[in-house]
Amino acid sequence: FLGVGTIKGPDWLLVLVYPQHKMMATAKNTGIFIAIIGLISLIVELIMVKQVLSRYIKAPIMNLIKATEKISSGDKNIDLKIESDDEVGQLGKSFNLMAENINERDRLLSEYTTRLEKEVEERTTDLDIQRAKAFQAAKMATLGEMSGGIAHEINNPLGVIILSSGVLRKLLEKDDIDKEVMIPYLVKIE
Repeated sequence: FLGVGTIKGPDWLLVLVYPQHKMMATAKNTGIFIAIIGLISLIVELIMVKQVLSRYIKAPIMNLIKATEKISSGDKNIDLKIESDDEVGQLGKSFNLMAENINERDRLLSEYTTRLEKEVEERTTDLDIQRAKAFQAAKMATLGEMSGGIAHEINNPLGVIILSSGVLRKLLEKDDIDKEVMIPYLVKIE
């Protein structure tokens, strides 16, 4: 290998001759050094990237997954700690807002359910009172019909007794005592 350079002043050229094996050894050693430094730099950068990804991406996403599992199991009192304003932080804030909305919706549903249960209870009580009144009215109507029937059944024999005793009284007032006439009236009374 030749190395050429100019010397200022006399305007000469300086030519150096390097043996190839010395140049190759130096180049090889330099290449190995650069490769080793590059490999070490790459390993250090990968470790740093892993730490950054683990801290700023993986950890917040794992927290979000745990919070999602809690919500799906029924625990709705969740508040994610948000440390960043990047996309993961926005996702966490959105998750917190969703959890608040779910809690509010559940609270409103609980109030509505309680109110509906109270109304059902009141209407059931009113319905029971109306049923009792209707049942009492039906009993009274049945009792009235039964009383009318009993009165009718009692009035017929009493009417016969009154009529027969009236005929017998008239016969006795006339002193017309005929056994043959009186016996059928006494049988009717009996």
